[in-house]
Amino acid sequence: MHRAPLLHYLRVPLHTAPLIAIGVFGVFVSLAEHAGLLGVPALAILGSWFLTYGFALLDHVLDGRPEAPVLSYEMANPLAPRPLGMLLVLLAVYFLTDSLRPWLGGALVLSLRLIVLGLVPAMVAAMALSGRFSDGLHPGAVFAIITRIPVVYSLLVFGIAAVWFLAVLIVQASGNLFASLWHADSLIPGQVYEVLGFNGSLIALFEQMIFMYLWLTTFALIGGSIYEQRHELGIEVAVSPERTAARAAADLERQRDKVWDQVFAHVRIGAWTNARESVRKLIAESRQPVDECRWLYARAAAQADQRLANYLAQLSLPRLIETRATGQAVDLVRERIARNPAFRPQTSAQLLALVRLARDAGDRGLARQLLADFDAH
Repeated sequence: MHRAPLLHYLRVPLHTAPLIAIGVFGVFVSLAEHAGLLGVPALAILGSWFLTYGFALLDHVLDGRPEAPVLSYEMANPLAPRPLGMLLVLLAVYFLTDSLRPWLGGALVLSLRLIVLGLVPAMVAAMALSGRFSDGLHPGAVFAIITRIPVVYSLLVFGIAAVWFLAVLIVQASGNLFASLWHADSLIPGQVYEVLGFNGSLIALFEQMIFMYLWLTTFALIGGSIYEQRHELGIEVAVSPERTAARAAADLERQRDKVWDQVFAHVRIGAWTNARESVRKLIAESRQPVDECRWLYARAAAQADQRLANYLAQLSLPRLIETRATGQAVDLVRERIARNPAFRPQTSAQLLALVRLARDAGDRGLARQLLADFDAH
């Protein structure tokens, strides 16, 4: 993943909707931590809700949608398969590897955990692509993602690890910095500082919000990596430059169909003067007259009667020469003469220019054909 997309996906959780979600979850998690036994189910529900929102954010980024999803009650499902299943898998791996510590040793257990963490983005991506939790546990689906985009996947894992590592360092350094600046207990009387100070609820809330941002950033980076490699992975997304271009091209083609129907209505009744005046006016008023000439000529050239095509070719040639689309000008003349040997440019200056262009292009036969009856024209 290039640097520009990486920075873009790092900013996704900083949009208004994710920031509101981080603030809401941070406050409620802080309250649940001080609720004793009643806080345990609340923490489980909040954790599942937050992970559900993370998957919703991932789905939005994966689809190429510019906006972030808004936190909603529909996401408050503690039994949602993807977030709950992913959480249970990570907990199972942690406790399983911890139980193997006496036999394998600390170094090997750490290596196993790192390997599993390195596979987590591919597992989450497999779940996101299919919408099913089971695909995240299917080795074929997981390793298919890794093998199709090995370089990008390596950069993704490295980027996630770097973001988490730097954020942890910043949190630790900021706590030490604030603690060393001054003794805030001398400014806040009584026990208020112990509760609200940098060692109390405020710093805990701040750290929770930082780590929530990191989780959402992780989801955004995974979704962004899939989106950026959508062609390699062979997936269709809701919003992409190519789909936007295709829709724009389809809209333009429909508009051109309407315009051509109006022009061809004159041709059907034999009103050639009106037809020529219509296309001349369209080209004169167009912001891109060369493109207007191209598509009008293509439509006219497909008709049985070539008179309008000859007229459009005459209008196109000076514009093609002026914009230095010389190869297209020579091809146009070659096509016209093949359909109508008597076709010639409107002026002798255009004819001589096309003779030179045809000769320079190595088509001396076309140059001689253009000059064959020069005096007559």
